[in-house]
Amino acid sequence: MHGGMAINSILVVEDNEIQQRMYSKAIPINFHVNPVFADNLEHALALVRSQSFDLYITDGRYPLSKAEDDEYKHAWEAFTKRVRELDPAAKIILITGGKDLDDITQRLGVDYQIKGEVDWPGLAKKYLALK
Repeated sequence: MHGGMAINSILVVEDNEIQQRMYSKAIPINFHVNPVFADNLEHALALVRSQSFDLYITDGRYPLSKAEDDEYKHAWEAFTKRVRELDPAAKIILITGGKDLDDITQRLGVDYQIKGEVDWPGLAKKYLALK
């Protein structure tokens, strides 16, 4: 193997149905695994508490749950913090649609930020164990 890691499970936090459909096609082709989807923070955190994932992909924009504390402006920030508390070694990718959030992502421990279009083959090469 050349670097990378084996990916057997992926959680995608995305509330947009069109994006979910795109991801449900792109992820199996490139990562060879069917992703699990959560469309809001509460659902995502429930999944994180019940099982572990090899990779977390989170959208930069989805509703912040009323149940969460007011410490965070965005749901992905609260999601990232909770994942890091449960699994400090988790691999987390943030898809922002072009907005630059480098300061926040570094502080919260996001491993990789995608701004705009996702290069799925390139992303898979970065994270998959290559033979």
